[in-house]
Amino acid sequence: MTIDPLLHSTLAAFDEGRRALASGIEALVLRSGGVNQSWRVVSAEGDWVVRLGGALDQTLQISRQMEYLAQTLAAAHGFAPTVLYAAPDSGALVMQYVDAPVWTAVDAASEGRIQLLGERLRALHQVPVPHDLRCVTMPQALAHYSALADSPMNPVSNVRLRAHVADVLADYELKDPVFCHNDLHHHNLIGTQPLRLIDWEYAGAGDAHFELAAVISYHDYDRAQRELLLRSYAHPHNAQLLQQMCQAFDCLHALWLNAADGWGALEPTRQNALFARLGL
Repeated sequence: MTIDPLLHSTLAAFDEGRRALASGIEALVLRSGGVNQSWRVVSAEGDWVVRLGGALDQTLQISRQMEYLAQTLAAAHGFAPTVLYAAPDSGALVMQYVDAPVWTAVDAASEGRIQLLGERLRALHQVPVPHDLRCVTMPQALAHYSALADSPMNPVSNVRLRAHVADVLADYELKDPVFCHNDLHHHNLIGTQPLRLIDWEYAGAGDAHFELAAVISYHDYDRAQRELLLRSYAHPHNAQLLQQMCQAFDCLHALWLNAADGWGALEPTRQNALFARLGL
């Protein structure tokens, strides 16, 4: 079979990869285009996922070094696939393939999965944060995205979103940071026994309330689903701060879609729900 040159050069960069190439590989494209490219690579050496990123890292505030540190930490605690090789400068990451289905939107809306996700989030947030892991604050992320150049194709401008979020975060201050994934939509959730998380590009020390808010808002949870998630999380929370973080996430989500030219991938019903919550 013909091997993609980028995939070949990544495998050729480490010992196990070179042995895999020598023995012969089967490569299946998992994702192509957008922020990342990824393949499932099967050989005598093992069953791996090879992920290449980097094209939009600066625009999207992605640190591949921090991603590597975060996923290595998460894998050590059973939350992520084991990393076999990483080259942060080129955006390359090779990890064990997890033979379990990626969640769907329907999965993420079911009672059993919401309960499981709440329990796993609480456990993740109890992992000790190492001193060399970056701190991810919402004001910094929102300031970065809202300062990017606008496109006339964006359904809502960065200027409007910047004005909206300024009111939301007027008195915000990060307290008691915990280990956060910071991008928990259903595409990044795999399996149930155990539930593992992938794509640790935005991970770092962050706000537990924001992490919960991202799950709630991204999946358009209603009141009952929100309450189930919080009961399953089983840790006191500040209701006012959680609502504030839901609004902040919606702004950040819209800004990210502007930056990544990603509105076309968001279903019209979900776009409408997002606009309604933003009041735009």
